[in-house]
Amino acid sequence: VNIDDATLKQKGQFPFPRKEYATLIRDLYSRGAGLVVLGITVLDFVIYFVMPASGWRNFIFIFFGLVKAYYIVGAFMHLKHEKINLALVILVPMVFVLGLISGLLYEGSALEVMKSL
Repeated sequence: VNIDDATLKQKGQFPFPRKEYATLIRDLYSRGAGLVVLGITVLDFVIYFVMPASGWRNFIFIFFGLVKAYYIVGAFMHLKHEKINLALVILVPMVFVLGLISGLLYEGSALEVMKSL
């Protein structure tokens, strides 16, 4: 769903009436837009509660969270086809957050080792 010049000529001035939004939302749901995120979330919960606690389980949990975040930002927020500067504004902080999460997971294991001494 993109709002470009052709859409503005066809539909008129933005913002569109609520009826237009309702039609767009029904169209998205009929095409299964929410099923991808729902499927990933269900798989995420199954893996999280079935696997024993380990670093791999945490990695998979974080990975699925990032996949859902990418899909939501790209598909639902329509940022998939934006310019590179906007993408970098989103991706660069994500790299720092991933580094923070990795450091916390590493240090969390180090604390367990220190407790056993």
